[in-house]
Amino acid sequence: MSTSTNQDDEADEMKKAYMQFMLSGKASAPSTPSSSKKNHTPSKPIPSTPLSSNKKKQRFVIPKIAQTVVKSIDAFHRVLVDEWLSHDDNMRLVMESIADLRERIRSVSQRQQLMRETSLCTWEECGMRGGRSSGFLLEQDLELALSHSLLAHERMLTALRQGMSQMAQAQEALGRRLDDTMAHFHAFQAQERTLTGEHQVRAPDELPSHRESIGAQVEECLQLFRSTALELFRKQTMVRGVLESSTDSLLYLEGSKQSVAASKASNEWPRSSRKSPLFQVNDALDRISKKIVR
Repeated sequence: MSTSTNQDDEADEMKKAYMQFMLSGKASAPSTPSSSKKNHTPSKPIPSTPLSSNKKKQRFVIPKIAQTVVKSIDAFHRVLVDEWLSHDDNMRLVMESIADLRERIRSVSQRQQLMRETSLCTWEECGMRGGRSSGFLLEQDLELALSHSLLAHERMLTALRQGMSQMAQAQEALGRRLDDTMAHFHAFQAQERTLTGEHQVRAPDELPSHRESIGAQVEECLQLFRSTALELFRKQTMVRGVLESSTDSLLYLEGSKQSVAASKASNEWPRSSRKSPLFQVNDALDRISKKIVR
C-alpha cells in the first residue's frame, strides 16, 4: 500500500510540475508600457530613393521648359509687331505718297503742256482787274512745282526700296524666332511624354503653359509665318510693278498709266484688303499687337 501511495504522490507531483510548467510557459511576463511602445512605434519615414528625387527635379523641369517655349513665342510676337507690321505700315504710307505724287506730277505736266501749246497770257489773264489772275500760274511756277514733286517722288522710291529690304529682313528674323520656338516646343513635348509615360508626372494645371495652350500658340505662329511670307511676296510683286512704271512717260499725257498703277498698289496694300493673305488672321494680329503694346 505504501508503494502505491508513493506512486500516487509521485504522479501528483509530476502533474503539478507539468501544470506549473505549462502555466509558466503561457503566462508570459506582463506587457509593460515600454514593450507596448516597442510594438506600436510609428514606422520611420522611408528615405527618398533616387526615383523620388528624380521626380522632384522633373516637376520643376516641366514648368521651366514650358516657360522657355512661352518666352520664345513672345519673342516671335515682338518681332512680328515691332518689325514686320511696323515696316508694313510705313510702306503703306510710302505707297500712298507715291500714288499722290504721281497724280500731282501728271496734273502739273498736263497743265504745263497746255500752257505751251496755247497762248494764255492775255490782258484778261495777266493782272487786269476782274480777270482770272487770282488762279493763274506762270510757267516758272509750274516748273518749280514739277521739280519739287519729282524730287519727292525719287525720295519715296528710295524709301520704297529700303522698306522692302527691311520687310525681307524682318521675315528672316521671324523665321529664326520660329525655329527657336519649334525647338523648345519639341523639347517640351519630349519631356512631357517621358514623364507622363514613366512616372505620371505633368505640369500643374494652374500654369497657363500646359500642352494644349502651348500647342495652339505654336500652331498660330506657324500660320502667321506662312501668311506673312505670302504677303511679303505679294507686296514685292506690287513694288516691282510700281518701280518698273517709273519712266519718262510719267511727265507726259501717257503718265496716267503709271498713276493708275501706283493708285492700284496703294489701294491693295493694306492688310485689311481681301487680296491679302493676312486678311484671314487680322483678328489674331490685332490681339497680338494690343498685347505687345501693353
